[in-house]
Amino acid sequence: PMFVSDFGAVLMIFSVGSAQCYDCHTTATPSWRKDDKGKMVCNACGLYYKLHGSTHPISMKSDIIR
Repeated sequence: PMFVSDFGAVLMIFSVGSAQCYDCHTTATPSWRKDDKGKMVCNACGLYYKLHGSTHPISMKSDIIR
């Protein structure tokens, strides 16, 4: 299912449920990405990898979408 939340002028669509991040196993993210091997990762893990060149540490995982 898709949930739409209106925060002032920002419209965010959250995908919850069917997909799961290969790295942190979350099912809720503002967008899904693919890693360099083609596996589905959440937005946080995908951006972390892009910026740091390594996987997102599980200790940094948060269940809060900002």
